[in-house]
Amino acid sequence: MKKFSTLFAVLLMMLASITANAQNYPRGDVSQDGQVNISDLSSLIDYLLQGS
Repeated sequence: MKKFSTLFAVLLMMLASITANAQNYPRGDVSQDGQVNISDLSSLIDYLLQGS
């Protein structure tokens, strides 16, 4: 049980740091041009269809 609580505490701290960094990230700005518009959708579709 101690391992579970330690793991939970670590995950909670990681989540808190990710949330703090996410405040400055503009949601939906896939093309990173500073605006959320139709080009973001086009960039996202191109990325998804390109594969890895």
